Amino acid sequence: MTAVLLVHGGLGDPTRDVERFWGASGVAAGLRGRGRVVLAPDRKRSPSGWDDEARHLLTFLPSEPVDLVGASNGCSAVARLALAAPHRVRRVVLA
Repeated sequence: MTAVLLVHGGLGDPTRDVERFWGASGVAAGLRGRGRVVLAPDRKRSPSGWDDEARHLLTFLPSEPVDLVGASNGCSAVARLALAAPHRVRRVVLA
């Protein structure tokens, strides 16, 4: 099954980490419960720009295409990642 990369919002807000954004909301568990491989890395705290963040996120992707989900300002990072490596992306969801 296709892996899903979750990119949270709240960049720069230390209270908005992966666990608080995707874990506490039940999103990650819900996807795992449906058999999905969930990739949910923490974002860089101070990226030099969207390209820098896209490079950071790219290191977490497996070789096969994934579904990308961005929430809040994570949408900008997901969009940049999809543009930088379209061959590694199956689907994009921006919320």
